[in-house]
Amino acid sequence: MRELLNQIQTELIKLKRKTFILFALLSSAAVPFINIVYTLNLPKNTTINRTFTEFYKFDFTEWMLLPCVLSVIGSMIFYTERENGTLKQLMIIPVSKTIFLLSKLIVIFLFSILFMFLTAIFTVVGAYVIGYLDITSALIYRLFKLCMETGIFTVCAMLPIVFIIVIAKKEYIIPICATLIYSISGLIFASHLTGIHPLSSVAGIVWNKNIEGVKISADLKGCIINLVLVSIISIGASIYTLKKQEY
Repeated sequence: MRELLNQIQTELIKLKRKTFILFALLSSAAVPFINIVYTLNLPKNTTINRTFTEFYKFDFTEWMLLPCVLSVIGSMIFYTERENGTLKQLMIIPVSKTIFLLSKLIVIFLFSILFMFLTAIFTVVGAYVIGYLDITSALIYRLFKLCMETGIFTVCAMLPIVFIIVIAKKEYIIPICATLIYSISGLIFASHLTGIHPLSSVAGIVWNKNIEGVKISADLKGCIINLVLVSIISIGASIYTLKKQEY
């Protein structure tokens, strides 16, 4: 456990030095900002985004922005080790391949949670800027709950992309292209792939019995089983690949 905590601390220190991380976190304001501008420019008699619940449906963040950001962060974390030659040193020490992988996954997990937490904050601020009259503490809590669930489960859904990152070694393009295909397919076929496509399963879990009017029919148990199996297989395959690779 101490070895894992030390490795996580090392990963966080390395990320702290990268300016890109700050920009990545600030990108969490992109969707709320676009939503604010869009809502403020709607006609007064419109039926779109008339309530706070309609405003905070962050489908684009869930489906496209967060997966892409996590893919870039994951690629950067793994790429840096190989580029600087520190991966060879870690293997000489030696650091367990399992510890090596888990430390990076936990860092990605923490980033995802923080990203969605900021998304929730920017969304609430935007709602107050627009002047919604139906904002309540219960709805704000609901928003933060949705964001935290999205941050947690999206990381699980992105583990197949982490496996691709491990295979790709120093390549950025392959994982990012895979992420775009992965995210778009999950979006387009969401209603048909819940319980099959991990990102569709995330939507099935997060929006289960929702009050926001998001129409998605999904078997909750099937979605959870899908994410658990994908997570186990992806982590196992990533560890196996790391052990077989030469540095």
